[in-house]
Amino acid sequence: MRRVAAIFFGLTLGVVLFAGSSGAGELRSESITVRKVVTGPAPSGFTVNVSCPDGGLEANLEFDATGAPTTTDNPAFVIQGGAWVSSRDQNTQTPFSCSVTETGSPEAVSTTWTCDYEFTTLDGQEPGGCAAASGTDQGPATIDYTNDTSITTQNGTVTFTNTFAVPEPVVVAPAFTG
Repeated sequence: MRRVAAIFFGLTLGVVLFAGSSGAGELRSESITVRKVVTGPAPSGFTVNVSCPDGGLEANLEFDATGAPTTTDNPAFVIQGGAWVSSRDQNTQTPFSCSVTETGSPEAVSTTWTCDYEFTTLDGQEPGGCAAASGTDQGPATIDYTNDTSITTQNGTVTFTNTFAVPEPVVVAPAFTG
């Protein structure tokens, strides 16, 4: 009986270890960070739209005229380190993409964006990532998140930079000279 129990235990342990190492059902960490950089005096604030339809995440992120986060319509985003961040641990069943677009940059001389994607992998495979590392105008910046079970973390960061002209000082000649 002990031999049968030992064999059963050994087989059960082997099945549990194999199932656990496959990555199936394991939670992975996914995050998206949106930053705003403003150079020069901006006349008003900004809105950035995040759309991840297959990832179940949609939001309008508000920034003030200095680039500081202010309000959002989605409580999944929180302010961390001067940026909007949404993170979750989940078992992604399907790959998905997020498009990040600035919806307006009033009077900006230039608008640019950068996209960065960091990941941790168990097998050295390179997953999705940013469709482009940078661009001009209001985007969209696109980040692809994979459902590859060898990927344990996926972090995308998009930074929009708006540059505004510094107004020339107004010089008024005196009306009376003496």
